[in-house]
Amino acid sequence: MALTSQIKAKLKVLKKLVNYVVAFIYYKLPVPQKLKNIIKRFCFENLSIFFKGTKAYLAWESLNVINITKENLTQFLPSTINLTSKTTNYENIIVDIIIPIYKGLKQTQDCIESVLKSTLSTPHRIILINDCSPEIEVTEYLRSLVDL
Repeated sequence: MALTSQIKAKLKVLKKLVNYVVAFIYYKLPVPQKLKNIIKRFCFENLSIFFKGTKAYLAWESLNVINITKENLTQFLPSTINLTSKTTNYENIIVDIIIPIYKGLKQTQDCIESVLKSTLSTPHRIILINDCSPEIEVTEYLRSLVDL
């Protein structure tokens, strides 16, 4: 038991030091905001054990996690529209895949990646709608896709 409590104590000290270093980088160094956001995202995604429970991590997590509840589940399910009653000429169907984007860089990247990797044979186009995202990283990522 003594070893476990020693490890916990060392981890607590290490967690405090890592948080001090990141806070110093984020608030004290004169580096561009874009680089600060990249560092913060990297730390939170890859070193989350050191940040869980901190105010900054909780705020970041709430912005980058999509919470699916029983009440909002239907908006994440496929549409139940029956196309057979609307059209009979399937060769001329073009599917629009509309992806509204507001928050959550990782979820946005995963969503777009899954659509691009899809083996959908129906002619389609992907429409990305940036709904005035408050996250600079999301907007920058979407702008980088324009050049593809």
